[in-house]
Amino acid sequence: MAGMNKATAYLASLMALIAALATAPAMAAACDDPGKRVYVGGVAGFDSLGDPAASAQLRATDRVGLYMHFNALVPALSAGRLAPIYDTFRPTGNGVAEFGYSFLTNPQFINGQFAAFFTGLGQSPWAALVNAPDNFVTAPTQTAAQWEGMAATAHRLGIRMIVPVTAPNDNVGVADDPAVHPSFGLMRTVAQAMGGIAIDGPPAYFLHNNALAVPYRAWLVRWVRWAASMGLRVFWIVSPDTSGTEFLSDTQMMVAYLEAHDALPHTWIVENYDSFTTLDRAEVAAGGAGYTRATGHVSAPAAADGVPAAVGVRLEDGHVAAVDIVDPGAGYLSATITIEGDGHGAAARAHVVPRQGERPAGMVVPGDVCEPNPNVVGQDDAAQSVAGIALWMARNAPVRPLSPGTRDPSASACQP
Repeated sequence: MAGMNKATAYLASLMALIAALATAPAMAAACDDPGKRVYVGGVAGFDSLGDPAASAQLRATDRVGLYMHFNALVPALSAGRLAPIYDTFRPTGNGVAEFGYSFLTNPQFINGQFAAFFTGLGQSPWAALVNAPDNFVTAPTQTAAQWEGMAATAHRLGIRMIVPVTAPNDNVGVADDPAVHPSFGLMRTVAQAMGGIAIDGPPAYFLHNNALAVPYRAWLVRWVRWAASMGLRVFWIVSPDTSGTEFLSDTQMMVAYLEAHDALPHTWIVENYDSFTTLDRAEVAAGGAGYTRATGHVSAPAAADGVPAAVGVRLEDGHVAAVDIVDPGAGYLSATITIEGDGHGAAARAHVVPRQGERPAGMVVPGDVCEPNPNVVGQDDAAQSVAGIALWMARNAPVRPLSPGTRDPSASACQP
């Protein structure tokens, strides 16, 4: 799920490109909520949304906007594919972004990267879902004042509202009522100050969280009801997690449950996360010769928040016999291993095999479904894609109406 302790090491390699884009004229902030009920995006396969034909039916509903997970923007910008995605979805209005807690306190992001990834390409997100730190409940080190400072920064950038992303997906506090329990005091204070909440609630986890499924569902229902009673905007993130070919049916069951329990959000987000998250094993492509010592280094994590992996090298009769994964890391789409040592002759080489993560086998990428596509094997597969779920939700999923009492925080701060 969406654990995002952001690191900027990967972004450093893009600074030359960012510097060039940041000097481009930025569009005026036009951050009014375009009124979409569903926002679609993802990390794996995000580039596919740049093909207008792939999302024609989706955009034709006039109920769908673009969701921009920062982990997807980094490789898309590097490959020159971000502008076509924005161009395709420009008629749907400004989208919704997602990034890490530290971004709105990072001068590098505020003064250059935001323009490079958003406004310099003609996209001004009206809202941003900000991943709360892992210790948001258990041992919070941040304060409501810090969140208010980040919100002020967001307004200066043209973002109408930022919303903390929360859910007891680690099952901490799942038996406690988030509306009243002291452990969630900071979370409630921040939600009220920001004007909304965002729930990371994959349907598979919502329905099939073993013995904890019942208290988990109850926790989320209470949290949504409390937020609605306070006039707060509610976003709900839907992602494949472990649903596999049951993604559509799991989503339909979750939506029906939420509707029956008066816990619908105002806005749905449909996305996937990294297709590969951790490194499963390494395979030696060439063992080299003459080694008495060797070390291995993992490079090329594709996700901006990737946790570095570590490997160990085993030698046998002067050649590299095996590379062991010491730390699997996180956030990898692909990776390579560089082996350094004192060998001679053929250099030792190895590659890594990532473990498939949140994108189940058979899943197609976000934009591969809305129109006939020869790369999609069967309608069942197509129906399980991110765009397929978004299309069903745009046409069928109910949302909580935005009542006159629903807060619209700092609207005036967003005007050009």
